[in-house]
Order: sequence, then C-alpha cells, then structure tokens
Amino acid sequence: MEIINAGVTVKTNVLFEELKYNGAIVLKYKIEYPEFSSRLYRLAVSAVNRFYKSKALEYQSYCRGTLFKEAVKQYKYDVANGFPVRMFEAMTVFEMTYAKACVISLLSVHLITRNIFSNR
Repeated sequence: MEIINAGVTVKTNVLFEELKYNGAIVLKYKIEYPEFSSRLYRLAVSAVNRFYKSKALEYQSYCRGTLFKEAVKQYKYDVANGFPVRMFEAMTVFEMTYAKACVISLLSVHLITRNIFSNR
C-alpha cells in the first residue's frame, strides 16, 4: 500500500486467470486496478473505486468473451496447420502520474500479445 498524500492511500488489486481449450492454455490475463482509501474523502474515493473496478470487470469480461473466442480460433488454426500453439496474453497496468492535495492522475495501459508459444 502506498501513501499518496495526507489521508489517502492506494493499493493495487489484481484479476488474473489462465483460460484453457483442449487442455492448453490459450489465454492469460492480468488486470491491475487501483483501490483508494481515505478517511477524509470517503464519498469521492468510493465513486473513484467503483469506476476503476467497473472498468477492470469490463475488461475481464472482454477477455473471457471476445478475446477467448479469438484465442480458441487461433488455437484451432494452429493445430489444423501443424503450427505451434500461440497463447494470447492480455494485461492492464496503471501508473500514478500525479498525486497532490486531492488531485490524482493515473495512466492505464492495455496490452495484448500473441507471440508467446505454449505446449499442446
């Protein structure tokens, strides 16, 4: 847990999962999102926390749905053509870019890769 300023702290929450198809991991995702706490700014912190948790859960839903379907499609193509199976990996990270008084700025980045090979 990191202290941002007097009365505000932030911790990193993580959603992580490895999704398999036919026993092979075809998709891994790791989604980091912040959770703030403060005795001084309870209402504002609660709204900000709901926002970031909601965005993390939306991205998790995208990973489990759309991205998993794409990973399975790629798996089937790779197997049918004798290629090594390429695992998808999705990641969201954030970085605090500014934190003074009661102003906080975050940079959030989504990454998706398909160049990691796994064994069937």
